[in-house]
Amino acid sequence: MHVAFYGAGSIAERHVDAIRRTGVLDISWVVSRAPEHARAFAEKKGIPRWTADEAGPLADPEVGAVVVAYPTFRHAEVALAAFATAKHVVCEKPLSDSVASAEQMVAAARAANRLLLVGQLRRFWPVFAGMHELVASGRAGSLVRSTVDFQAEWDWSNRGWRVERPGGYLLDMHVHELDLLLWFANQEPRRVWATGENRAEREGTVVLEFPSSFARLDYCGRVSGRVYPAGSRTRYQLAFSNGRLEAEIADSVTSETYIGGTKVAESRAAIGQETRAGWDGMWAAFAAALTGSAPSPIAPEEALGNVRTALAAANAMQTRAAQEL
Repeated sequence: MHVAFYGAGSIAERHVDAIRRTGVLDISWVVSRAPEHARAFAEKKGIPRWTADEAGPLADPEVGAVVVAYPTFRHAEVALAAFATAKHVVCEKPLSDSVASAEQMVAAARAANRLLLVGQLRRFWPVFAGMHELVASGRAGSLVRSTVDFQAEWDWSNRGWRVERPGGYLLDMHVHELDLLLWFANQEPRRVWATGENRAEREGTVVLEFPSSFARLDYCGRVSGRVYPAGSRTRYQLAFSNGRLEAEIADSVTSETYIGGTKVAESRAAIGQETRAGWDGMWAAFAAALTGSAPSPIAPEEALGNVRTALAAANAMQTRAAQEL
């Protein structure tokens, strides 16, 4: 299947390399609003065609899918145009920066009978896939609480996020962690609390209330000596009625699982090994879905739920009032 890639930013190269490693997808176009960026990226990665005309690849009958790796506020516009020309869409996270536009994208995919896949990469890291498997298996009992503690020191000068857009830093960065918390709970929260500041170089806390469990995300962006990404550290814990699982992401990825007070499993992997496995796993699953050999690994409604939850958290942080969902 031929793929058109929209975006030539820092994340594009990782996508392109993983797409090619699938062995079944071929990138035939790269698109950027800045033609010099499109040309430079195409030449660097050996992509045969480049353009600043966003409609061009959509008119190519050989293109079966587009990857949207533009800034978040452009996701809906490009995806809707792609669905109108019967292309599948793979969209970078988050799906969009408003619930209304995310709902439009989901509805358009359904109407066109095309896939809408969202790059929630962390689900495909082996450590997080293992955490989800433990929740789903019930071996440690029922999930009662899940937590994420993200600690880093941000160099804000080189970040390209549009923090003035809805959701700001919380939506663009921590949709990764919110997606995992919702995935582990296997449901959307009914209430969201939040406090702190929606800024990378500050700190905040988000609490999600589910019918049978709670989840919490803590982040701090001014932990001296932990410059993102190499020095950052994130801790995860799943607490069950009869056990717990703890994981830490730093220069290595470690996890320990306890059931009934006894350690039953532990693992350690280099961070590079884990991230490479995540990229390859995600695109292998996407390729299988796009070619019809496997179902979609992520439902569009899950990505919509991520947007709804993240925006509710951002609003709760601003208003200091709990948000009902």
